[in-house]
Amino acid sequence: MAIREWWADDAAERYWMEATDRATLGEDLRAPLTGQEGRGVWHYSLVSYTRPGDIVFHWHTTLYDRPAIVGWSTVLGPLREEEHEWTPHAGQLTTPAGARPNWVVPLGGIHYLDEPISLADIEASRSRVLGIRDDVESVHGTPTYFPFNGYGANGIRAAQAYLTKMPHALVELLSSLHGVELGTEDDPGIEMTPSATDMRSGGQGFLRDTARKLAIEQHAIGMAVEHYRTLGATEVEILGKPYDIRLRLDGEEVHVEVKGSGNGVAEVLVTRNEVHHARTFARTELVVVDGIDWQREEAGEITTVGGRLRRWPSWSPSDASLTPMTYVHALLEDGR
Repeated sequence: MAIREWWADDAAERYWMEATDRATLGEDLRAPLTGQEGRGVWHYSLVSYTRPGDIVFHWHTTLYDRPAIVGWSTVLGPLREEEHEWTPHAGQLTTPAGARPNWVVPLGGIHYLDEPISLADIEASRSRVLGIRDDVESVHGTPTYFPFNGYGANGIRAAQAYLTKMPHALVELLSSLHGVELGTEDDPGIEMTPSATDMRSGGQGFLRDTARKLAIEQHAIGMAVEHYRTLGATEVEILGKPYDIRLRLDGEEVHVEVKGSGNGVAEVLVTRNEVHHARTFARTELVVVDGIDWQREEAGEITTVGGRLRRWPSWSPSDASLTPMTYVHALLEDGR
């Protein structure tokens, strides 16, 4: 289903909130691809929008005597699909029972709070919390997938959703109110999957530095736009999802997927959705801009320059060109 990715152009907006009662807290995000009747459900679909290095706060309903934010984890990736047997909670109609394909995103480096942040704690700052929601909506429109809703005249409650988007401003507010640094530092012991060192082997790899990653991606898209304009493209529109650029060229609508890297690459990372779209839309093209030089200025801003642009017209990736990044290993009793 269509998701309004309002946070896509802001590297600071890398926070999420998972609502769960699972015992295996902080191991992964896991949600069915669809709800009842095979339709997408927004708070399940959000799982596929997380990126390595993002922070996921855990709102646990049963770990303590009251629901609360009990800690946070880091998204490791990559996103994968696997079958999972679902037993829906009472009153939960969007998830039929039975084996279903699932989004799964590995997490790591869980941090538990010494003092959980309960609903009562958040309700004590109700006006400020909902004020942040209103500010985000005034800038970006709706929906914003905010983690808390007003309830009655003076109450507040967690959204009835598995995964929600937590604005950076809300993270800062809760940090200041409770005297803790919430999700602000990467755990040095966490390694993204694949690791940043994999970039030296000729692959695009994952970047832990969200600001650098975003700057490189935006630079690549900018170069791609200029390239297509020199070819005579019109009606050029930067979208981001489910593909990066839409334009008209030679009288046809063209969808363009853009990949950027600071290294020279012989392969790039693509998602399941990107592959599906490339195979099903009439004319999809792939543009790769690698060898982008970047520099972090004193104020922390990332500047980018240069890069080699390559274009693959009529892009429809074959199975032979795709390499699975992970496998799901069943723990069998015979030890295999």
